[in-house]
This record gives sequence, C-alpha cells and structure tokens, in this order.
Amino acid sequence: MRRIAQLCERLRSLTITPDAEGAFDDARRRVVERTPRSERRVDLAMAAAFLVVATGLAVAAPPAPVAAGTAVALVLALAVLSRVEIDLALGFAVPTELAVVPMLFLLPPGDVPLLVGVALVLTRIVDALTGPRHLERIARGFCDAWFSLAPATVFVLGSVDGVHAADWPWWLAAFAGQLGLDMLVSSFGEWLRAGRWPRLHLRELGVVAFVDGALAPIGLLVAVVATDAPVALLAVLPLGALIAALAQERRHRLEQAVELGDAYQGVALLLGEVIEDDDHYTGEHSRGVVQLSAEVAQELGLGARDQRLVEFGALLHDVGKVRVPNEIINKPGPLDDEVIPLASRIVSCADAYSAMTTDRSYRKALGHDAAVAELRRCAGSQFDPRVVEAAIRVVGREAAPEPQALLAARAAVAAAAA
Repeated sequence: MRRIAQLCERLRSLTITPDAEGAFDDARRRVVERTPRSERRVDLAMAAAFLVVATGLAVAAPPAPVAAGTAVALVLALAVLSRVEIDLALGFAVPTELAVVPMLFLLPPGDVPLLVGVALVLTRIVDALTGPRHLERIARGFCDAWFSLAPATVFVLGSVDGVHAADWPWWLAAFAGQLGLDMLVSSFGEWLRAGRWPRLHLRELGVVAFVDGALAPIGLLVAVVATDAPVALLAVLPLGALIAALAQERRHRLEQAVELGDAYQGVALLLGEVIEDDDHYTGEHSRGVVQLSAEVAQELGLGARDQRLVEFGALLHDVGKVRVPNEIINKPGPLDDEVIPLASRIVSCADAYSAMTTDRSYRKALGHDAAVAELRRCAGSQFDPRVVEAAIRVVGREAAPEPQALLAARAAVAAAAA
C-alpha cells in the first residue's frame, strides 16, 4: 500500500509543478499542429526501423497458424483502447496491456509487434480524421509500438505457446523487457526530438510502469478465458470505458491547473503594473526585486515550483503600498504618530502578543507575563504605548483558554479604538 501511495503521489506531483504544467500545455497544443521537419524526420526514421525489426522477428519466428477473427478483434480492441490516454506531462499512459497481453498468448508472438503497430496507426488515423491530432503524426503510431518487440521476442525465444503456469519466468522476463525497451526507445526519441535529455519524461515512466503492471494481470485473465471462449475479449471494453471516464476527468483537472496558473501569473503581473502606475520608484524597485529573487532562487537550485513561488512573492511584496498614501511613501523624514494609521499600530501589537504566546516550530510559547514584559519594553519604539497599555488591560482581565491569543487580539483592537 505504501508503494501505491508513493506512486499516486508521484502522479499528482507530475501535474502541480510549473515544468509539468508547461509541458502538458505545450504537448496539448502541439498535437493539433503540423509536425516540425526535424521531428518528422525522427518519427519516420524510428517508424522505418520498427517495421524492419518487427518484420524480421515475424520472419524469424517459427511459423504458426493465425486465427484471423481473433487477430482482427484484438487489433480493433487495441485501437479503441489506445485512444484512452491518461495524460501526464510530456506524454500519457495507455491501457494497452488489456489487449497486448491477450495478443501474446492467443496469437503467434512473432506477429504481435506488427499487429500492435497496425492498431496504433489505425488509432492515429481516426484521431487525425476526428480532429485531436494532425495527420502528419500518423507515423508516430509505429514509433509507439516499439515496446511490443521485447515481450514478443521473449515469447519467441521461450517458445511460449498458450497460457501455462510453468511459463511464469518468461512472463516476468517479457514484462521487464517491455518496460526496459519502452524506457530506452521513448527516452531516446524524446532526446532526438527535443535536443536534450528528457528528465521529466523519465519521471513519467514510473507512472506508465504502474499502469502497465496493474493491467497486465487482467489481460492475462482475459487470455485464459478467451482461449476457450473468444467472446471474453469483449470484457476489456467496459473496463476501458471506465478508465476513459477517469482519464477525461484527469485531463479536465490538468487543463484547469494550467488555466489557474496562468491566471495567478496574470494577476501578479497586473498588480505589478498597478504598483508602477501608482509610484514609479516602487515599480522599478519591485521589478529589481523580482529579477534578483528569481536569480537567487535559481542559483540555490530550487525546484521549478519553488522558483515560481519566489517569483510570485517578489511580484506581490509591495502590493500593500497601493493603499498607502503617496505622502507617506515619499515622506523625506521618519514616520511619526500623525502618519501611521492607528489600525496598523493595533494590529502590530496584537500580532506580536499572539506570536509570543503561541507555539512555533522553532520555540515554545512564552508565558503571559513574559509577553507583557516584552510589550512594555518595546512601547514607545516598536509599539504605540497607548495601544500597549490597552492590550495589557484586556489580556489581564481573565485567563482565557488556548485561543487566548486570538481573543486578546480582538479585544485589544476594540479597547484601543474606543
């Protein structure tokens, strides 16, 4: 259960960081656009290489009769399931194991990679005709079929024919080979397309492995039943529909996360413009703080999410000045009682008392007497003496339970304002 929780946390983390949200937004836009020439060359080369290797495996494997009806049903089932995409960041997880595993057991293993390639290309053609993807991305179907070569090769080498419990070591070897080849080929392909090592893509592969590992046993059970009752192959479709509904909900949440992130940034930038319009010096100062803060965060090696939080904090750190009169902001001398609002002096005193009398992560709460002594010591410098005396009178009237700090703060505000 702990590992499942960790994988779920990893899946969640892939969608809340700025780099993951940006990658998802970029990938969402790219699928409907024309493929850049460099990417098109990579796709065609990988597709051609797949066809050569898959054809070689089919020729080299021992000849075996093919059940045409079963083959067609599994290809169509895989084509339907391949349209169910669980969005990650750069890519997605697909419930292909529900059809690929039965293919390995019910069809000649040497023929499986070619049939998988046909099914994935068929999916791309349907997507191109219905709008989700550009027509030039059809070749990517063969690129995505590379994973099937490893388990098919293991089944051919182990002479696995049908579902027999004694073959379980070959089953594990086939699954491990599938994960390894998928990681190697997909990462290499992303490196060729993007020109940099895809660290985020590698993080996603853990989620892909989890999905494949969870669905492979179900595919095995379907293969066991379908050996005598081919109609059992239809059982994967309702499960696919359920996964599709969950995947659609996840996509909706990801799109909302991207839109919310854009909204946050837009509001922060707008407030920055408001600050600059209100006071030019403060605006220039805020921009300088933002730039320096972002560079320091990067220099310290903070993650993308923490860097964004630092940037937002820097953008907003002077927003409060919008409500402060310019004659106070630009006053040449020190501030005095005439220009400091009473409300701020009350809140400052109440906040200090609350902070001193509550537990913090770095220290235990101070006692009432120690907090009062500190207020008296700072009266006339940090705190307004009149406010201090009013607060002391209020907090000294009765010993309140644990929410004493909050109640005292409220009472101090009322007493000092009277």
